[in-house]
Amino acid sequence: MSAGKQSNFFSTNRGAEQQRHNRSDGELKQQHEVLLSTLLLEQQLHSTSTDEHKRRVN
Repeated sequence: MSAGKQSNFFSTNRGAEQQRHNRSDGELKQQHEVLLSTLLLEQQLHSTSTDEHKRRVN
């Protein structure tokens, strides 16, 4: 493989690797958002049911 072809091969490989990294980074951020939303909903549900329980007991 000539120096030019080898250089092109590696830069193409780096570009593909960067795209994979960017995509997985975006997917992780999206997953993080979903998990945070789920956690907040779970906390609200727990808080509501705790308040309801206190109201019924008292």
